Amino acid sequence: MLSPQAKPARPRLFIPKLDELVAKSKRAPWSNRIDDLKETTHGKALHWLLTGDEKSAKACLAELKKMNPDEGYGLYVQGPIFTLPVAYDWLFAWKGFSDADKRAVEAKIVKTADDAVAFLKGRDDSVWHTSAPRSLMGIGLAGVALDRADYLVCAR
Repeated sequence: MLSPQAKPARPRLFIPKLDELVAKSKRAPWSNRIDDLKETTHGKALHWLLTGDEKSAKACLAELKKMNPDEGYGLYVQGPIFTLPVAYDWLFAWKGFSDADKRAVEAKIVKTADDAVAFLKGRDDSVWHTSAPRSLMGIGLAGVALDRADYLVCAR
């Protein structure tokens, strides 16, 4: 765990200044495409973060609950290794995201990150497959989303 002084405010992933992003999202050309965010699970979380739309937050949480952490992390798929930690981080402050829901999603994030670590420790040729960079990315995202220094060290 990171010390309380070292923990940045949420959101932590990909959004350095939320207020600036919210303001930008209200202007063209971004405002013309804001609803396109609702096409993915993490996009729904971002849509809620930018607009406050409760329907997007509820839909995101429903998808997170259904998401199978074993769906993989292939090269062309934004699977759970990416989606779980990003959506978790972006949805974290939503009042409908209960502590029990957070713990359930955290367990899925840990499963994907641990599986990625095991994959990278593999001895066969698959470790050199293009999924290795996605594994490293997922481990790093999990580390930031969950304050897991062990994942951050591994991803370095």
